[in-house]
Formats: sequence, structure tokens, C-alpha cells
Amino acid sequence: MYVRTLEKMVGRARLIDIAAREVADDLRLPPHLRVHDDWRALVEGPCDAVVIAAPDRFHPEMLRACLRAGKPCVIEKPLCLDLPTAAALHREVTESGLPVVVNHVHLFASAWQVLCRAVEEHGEPVRYVLSEGASLGPFRAETSSLWDRAPHDFSLLLELMGGEPLSVTACGVPSKHPEQFAVALDFGAGREALVHGGRLTPHRRRLLVVYTDSRVWIWNDVSEPTLTTASIAFDARNTGGLPRNVAEHVLEVPPVTPMEAMLTYFIDGLHSGPRDRFGTALALSVTRLLAACDTSLARAGGVVVGDGCA
Repeated sequence: MYVRTLEKMVGRARLIDIAAREVADDLRLPPHLRVHDDWRALVEGPCDAVVIAAPDRFHPEMLRACLRAGKPCVIEKPLCLDLPTAAALHREVTESGLPVVVNHVHLFASAWQVLCRAVEEHGEPVRYVLSEGASLGPFRAETSSLWDRAPHDFSLLLELMGGEPLSVTACGVPSKHPEQFAVALDFGAGREALVHGGRLTPHRRRLLVVYTDSRVWIWNDVSEPTLTTASIAFDARNTGGLPRNVAEHVLEVPPVTPMEAMLTYFIDGLHSGPRDRFGTALALSVTRLLAACDTSLARAGGVVVGDGCA
């Protein structure tokens, strides 16, 4: 995905080297691209910036190598696989002042930008959010589906709700290495969310549903139209029930892929563009939620409050 996207960004960036132990036969690398088997030599070489898209366990070592070499970088989510390491990396990145973007890619989706503006302009607080991301695989023995998929959902929720929840309750199956999971999050003041996802769902799902007091927004990333909204009184479910037939209004979404938008933001930020999404503060909050979910799972779904979450 990175190779294909960067190849389209002629005039803005040029991919010149990649480091990989092996390259898939169907990747069809451009002829000018040099392939190395030593990623350290690449980081220490003459490149201007680095994209870290490697197995999660290598993220801390690779990010620290970029910091030592003074190389701006994009790093895939999750930032790392435990909270103490995330906290240490956040300190190191902050102290270095180096431009770093953690690729919570859905934050750069056009539909997300349109949805956030619409919710803000509507002026009502968010009451309930449903976020689903699931498919059949890919399976990764070193990373649970929670750590693999939930960073997408958590990054969206943290931005939409403006901060971390008061508590989380998680459950997952199989219990030893969950491939399907569900997480309930309580943000206080009557604001709640449910995240569901995993790697055992036969048909791919990427859905976000946002309710305020009088309106709902539906972002369905695997169907058309991608983004719709409708007038629904949220509390009516407890009185007369919700209407069966709701008139949905389609919202126009610019045709820019999230990956292209993210890389454009990163490259522009290295010059004079905005840097609001640079840094690792959000990634640290996401990791804190993931760790709280692991604690909840270990307690068979017990609620984690305080030190485990907020």
C-alpha cells in the first residue's frame, strides 16, 4: 500500500529504497526502487524520511533508530505492544522534537473529516458510538486481534470524545488469544461506546455509527453511500421506539484515500504544513486503552477504572 501510494505522489515525494527480507511476487516494485536486506543501513543512509511498516515487535527498535539518525518517520500502529514501552517512546519522541506520525489511518479518511465537521456544526454532544472493524484474517500469532484492530477504533473514539474514558470492559474469544473482541467504554456524562472487531468474520466490516440527541451519522466504509445522516431522537427508543423507516441524507465525501491523505499530511508537515497529528500522545492513549482491555480480559470482563484506564 505504501509503495503504490507513494508512486502516485510524483512531485511531492519519491520512494527510493525499501528494506525487506523478502518481497511478494505480486508487489511489482518499480524498476528504480532499490531493495535492501538491512533496514539499519537504510535508516542511517541519505534518505530524508522513513516509513516503518514492519511487524509490531520491531517498532520500538526501528523508531529509536530513526530518532538517533534524526530521520522524520511514519510508523504503523500500534506504536508498540506494551504500555511501559509506549510511555518511554513518547518521552523520547517528545524530547527529540523529531517529526513522527503514527499511522492511525482512519483519522485521515475523508469520511471521518466530513463526519467530525458535521457533528461539531450540529452542536449536540455525542451520546453513543458503535465502531466495528472485522474480517477473516489476516492472522498474526504475535499480536491479538485486539491490539491489531482496536487501535483504529480507539483513535477515532479518543478524538471524537475529546479524551480517555472513565472505564472499559472487554471480552474476547478464544480466551487465550482472542480473535474476536468487544469493548464497552464509558466516557461519563451519559456518553458511551461499543467497539466490536476481530479476525474471524467471514465478510469484511468497517462501520462507525455516531448518535447525538437528535441525529445519527453512519459511516460504512465497505459500501455506497459511504456516509449518511438521519434525524433520530435517541431517547425515543425508551418511549415510542425508533421509527422503522428513516429518511437518510447522503453526505458527499471527497475521493481521497486515507493513506494518500496521511502521507500528504506528513510530507507537508515536514515543510510548512500543519502538525496537529504529529507526535505520539494519541498513540500513548491508545496503548493505555489496549492495556486496560488486557487487564479486563484477564479479569474475565471485570471493569477497569482509574489507573488502568484514565
